[in-house]
Amino acid sequence: MSRRPKPGSKISSEHRGFNPDPSIQSGFFYGKAVVITGEFADFPERDSLAAILQSHGARVTSAVSSKTDVIIFGKFPGPSKMQKVDELCAAGHTVRYMQLKEALSLLEDLDQMPGI
Repeated sequence: MSRRPKPGSKISSEHRGFNPDPSIQSGFFYGKAVVITGEFADFPERDSLAAILQSHGARVTSAVSSKTDVIIFGKFPGPSKMQKVDELCAAGHTVRYMQLKEALSLLEDLDQMPGI
C-alpha cells in the first residue's frame, strides 16, 4: 500500500533546486518557478513529480511567492497556496494555473521534439 502525502505536505529539500538535464536548454518549464499542491493519483509521492519537472528545467518550490510562474494543482489543493496565487494575480502578477494532465502533456511534447 503506497503512502499518500497529506494535503499541504512539503517537498523535500533535495528537489527544490535548479538541476535541469544538461541537454535541455529550453521548453515550457525551463527556468520557471513551479509550485505543486494537492494530491496526484499518478504521483503519490510528489518528490517524483518534482524531479521530473526539475529535469526539464523547472525550479520547484514549496511556497507561493511573487517569483512563482506556475502552480500545478491536484485533488485537494492547499487552500492557502491557491489563495496566495489569487492574490498575486489580483496584484498584477502572472501565474499559470495548471492541472497535472496539462503539465504532463507539455512534458510529452518536449520529449518528442528533436534534440530534446
